[in-house]
Amino acid sequence: MTAHSLSAAQMARRLLHPGVLDESLRSGLFIGFKCDGDSSKRFRSNLVAEAGRLGALVVSLDLNDADASSDCALRRSLAELRVDQGTALTLGRPMCGPIPVASPLAAICTTLIAQSGRDLVLILGGIGHLCDDAGHHLLRALKAARDNVNTRSGAQHHLFVVGWDTDLMKLRTLVQDEGQAFFGATLELVSEPLAS
Repeated sequence: MTAHSLSAAQMARRLLHPGVLDESLRSGLFIGFKCDGDSSKRFRSNLVAEAGRLGALVVSLDLNDADASSDCALRRSLAELRVDQGTALTLGRPMCGPIPVASPLAAICTTLIAQSGRDLVLILGGIGHLCDDAGHHLLRALKAARDNVNTRSGAQHHLFVVGWDTDLMKLRTLVQDEGQAFFGATLELVSEPLAS
């Protein structure tokens, strides 16, 4: 796979308003960066902003933080989210009642999408940390949530899982190893992020 230049705005449009060739992005999108950490973080920040501008509910977590790299931490972050009238996310008072943190990840994602009436984009930095046995649990939970949301009859809004990392070998393992939850997902290699 060859690396190419890509802007966050281009990626957000491909993800949320896919053309015929981009429909597979709903299976999962993994972005590998061949550039320095600052450029990849800037791209992620721009992707969050662009996806939000296009109307999605966006949650971005850095899995390099040990506290964030578990199913429980992700469920807690999502359960604490509340959607206001616009596109902003706030912590605090829920729109339609609290979401129990003990709920399965799929139930939390389904509830957030129903409450917001929007697509939900989970952007997970440092996803290569999930290549080990402990990470497989979170990846399987994410895949189950994705399948639960995206395969509902008449679903108008979807769950998108976007992972990024600078460790290209781990990213390839996540999408090319048949034993991985996101086997067959799209891997995009970005040589240098373009300004959005």
